[in-house]
Amino acid sequence: MVILRVLRITMSPNHEECLALLEQIRWGGKPKCPYCESTNATAYKNERRYHCNECFTSYSVTAGTLFHKTHVELQKWFVAIHLVLNSPGGVSVRQLAKEIGV
Repeated sequence: MVILRVLRITMSPNHEECLALLEQIRWGGKPKCPYCESTNATAYKNERRYHCNECFTSYSVTAGTLFHKTHVELQKWFVAIHLVLNSPGGVSVRQLAKEIGV
């Protein structure tokens, strides 16, 4: 429900804002490896990715989520979630696609 609260505040978040919000919701500000669950990570410079110092994998906040490896921008996902959860009587797939432009 945090996503909905933030979407009401900023209905046009950019990609970086979406990643920051997702990190806050998922990790509370402390990155956690989705593979080994370690919090011992190093941030990559100029990227929103992390290197796990325990299992030596690289990951982002979307790893292990429905957002992982999709070709749909996070902004569109957030709007889609907002529409699905806040449409009285639901929203059709066609209407959802039209609304988010996919």
